[in-house]
Amino acid sequence: MRQSFLGGNTATGTAALAFQFVPAIQIRDVPPDLYRRLRERAAADRVTLSAYVLKLLERDAGRPSAREWFAALADREPVPDVDVAGALDGSRSDRDTRAARVLRH
Repeated sequence: MRQSFLGGNTATGTAALAFQFVPAIQIRDVPPDLYRRLRERAAADRVTLSAYVLKLLERDAGRPSAREWFAALADREPVPDVDVAGALDGSRSDRDTRAARVLRH
């Protein structure tokens, strides 16, 4: 339990303490390899493991869930007359052509 001193009434000499509860998360059964990789990444970012994992949790919680994302997508108007398969085929063909050119050199 963490506490912070808020000060007191100087006229009466009384002091007031307020207790600030900070939620905590404990994760059990973390595989050793995952633990090692997280520690390495935290060290590379020059932060504690707790700070690094908190950053990951904040980033994840800041994104819409899959359910929220699909709900938002369902509310959008469809794009008419778009050949998605053709666009993907063309993009993949361009990618493959560039890759083949690079690999030949």
